Amino acid sequence: MQALATIVYVVFRCVINLNGVESLPIEYIGRALGIVSETLFILLLILLSKGWTVVRGRLSTTGTMLLSASITFYFLAQVAALLWEAYMFDPGEVLYEYESTPGYVCMAFLVLMWVWFCTCTYQTLK
Repeated sequence: MQALATIVYVVFRCVINLNGVESLPIEYIGRALGIVSETLFILLLILLSKGWTVVRGRLSTTGTMLLSASITFYFLAQVAALLWEAYMFDPGEVLYEYESTPGYVCMAFLVLMWVWFCTCTYQTLK
């Protein structure tokens, strides 16, 4: 999925090089694919840290619901950051796409997911 996002982004850059005009739909398709691939990667890391299919065959119901809610919230925060950038950013004032409220939420949530990953890994190895 990330490879597809990279290919779309390269096509976006090639279009800019050929005619000097940005094709925003191509850029946002590439970014959307990147968001999906990053979300799936985080899901995979959390599942592996919980030991799913490695030392456990099933996850608890509470763990499954928490994981589903967390991944959904992260995905929606990423989409909100993308939409916020598309419709509310001023290119003269904003340097980075995470310089917004949804972007700060995404960064904070990534830190929480990292702590959760470390905790799950520790508990699985214990």
